[in-house]
Amino acid sequence: ASVLPDAVLTGQATLRWPAEAGAALAGTAAIALAPRDGALPLTGAVDLALEGGRTFIRTAAFEMPGARLSVSGWIDPSARESVFSLEGDLQATEVTPLASFLERRFPHSRESSAPRLTDLAGSLNFSGRVEGSPASPRLEGSFSSNRATVSFIPLPFTLIDGTIRLSEGIVSLDLHSLAGEGLAASGSLRADIRRGRLLAATLEPSDLPASLLAALAGLNLEESAPAGAVHAQAEVLDEGTGLTGSFELYSD
Repeated sequence: ASVLPDAVLTGQATLRWPAEAGAALAGTAAIALAPRDGALPLTGAVDLALEGGRTFIRTAAFEMPGARLSVSGWIDPSARESVFSLEGDLQATEVTPLASFLERRFPHSRESSAPRLTDLAGSLNFSGRVEGSPASPRLEGSFSSNRATVSFIPLPFTLIDGTIRLSEGIVSLDLHSLAGEGLAASGSLRADIRRGRLLAATLEPSDLPASLLAALAGLNLEESAPAGAVHAQAEVLDEGTGLTGSFELYSD
């Protein structure tokens, strides 16, 4: 069954059918959304215009549990494959409800071994553009957080700042700043999200807690409690036959 945001829609529309043969429907619409109980209760207002076969989102603002989202752009459902060009701005004090909804709405995103949306919790600000088609979207934007956790990393982050790009199923992530308890780093990641395959990754920490390194290595911290800082530079590349990597490591 399809999973959709939960809202009651009301509004007004004015439509025109031009007399010319083949002319597209034109008009405007103003829609208000009121929340109701469900997967993602949604409040919002949307101002639309129809022209030349395209639907123009002049303004759209939504509020949902833990987040606000604004969107503008256009959608062309008349093409052989629906195409779109949208700009958006997301401000989330807690991203978990939205991430959980998106995983239910797009269940194929859970089928690979790649990191999942619900691995991330905390605050998130995102501003960017997505365009193309549902089968082949392209995305480019910037993101930041001043309070976040990632389920497979045993360390809360106090700063995440970077950019993301998605094209032809390849996601490129550049981390300009990554900071937490005793951690300061930058890095990048490139992955094939359709195949759930890591293609390349680099991490350049200026400070890396030894306790975090031990936890990532699977050491039992109850038996050994390392202290101090570790400095490292690591790189992982996919050369077609498997992942290869190199790293440099030294300790204070």
